[in-house]
Amino acid sequence: MNILVIGDSCTDIFRYGEVTRLAPEAPIPIIKPERETQNPGMAGNVVANLKALGVDIDLITNKKEIRKIRYVCSKYHHLLLRVDENDNCKRINIENVLCTVEWEKYDAVIISDYCKGFLNHLDIEYIDKTKIILNGLQKNKSLSFIYDSNQIIYNEREFRSSESEILRLDRLIIKDNNAIIIDYKTSKGHNDISQVSNYLSNINLCGFNKVTAFLLYVSNQELLEVTS
Repeated sequence: MNILVIGDSCTDIFRYGEVTRLAPEAPIPIIKPERETQNPGMAGNVVANLKALGVDIDLITNKKEIRKIRYVCSKYHHLLLRVDENDNCKRINIENVLCTVEWEKYDAVIISDYCKGFLNHLDIEYIDKTKIILNGLQKNKSLSFIYDSNQIIYNEREFRSSESEILRLDRLIIKDNNAIIIDYKTSKGHNDISQVSNYLSNINLCGFNKVTAFLLYVSNQELLEVTS
């Protein structure tokens, strides 16, 4: 089973020590440090638990390290104090991260949101809707060629056109020197065919034996071949 976990993670640090008296200047315990342990927390803890069950896991999480430091009485295991460092993180980039995920290769997606700023409600809605749509597409046998694992698949592939314009393909499939272009649409637009036709004309210049292009309207699973 392959599972994708998306969410904010941290490093949980536990500092254990001996406590035998209170500080004279305030009624707080004095701790004498003895040992320290560290382990992944929040979404990182979810990943650790799933790995312990033998599940294959990928994690999308914040780059900035959040640290939760806990001071614990080693004799009674009482939590005395917690210090949170860098207790927020940059929001995930939908275009550069979520739009490039190969959702179809995962059996499940787990959202582990601890409200540190990595995800907001729009991101969670996008993840939920995307997975539901792709589950429906994968069950459609006429679309099975799009998700065949025995081929090279590029998602959100950028290339420079013959006129030096940057174009981005939703999905480019390559097998036996043949190429297939897939452009996903949620609804029909006036420029859909001309856009994909432009992709087709430019990819035809790349030396493939054969290039085909399709528009896939995900709401009703309509597949439309586009010719230049």
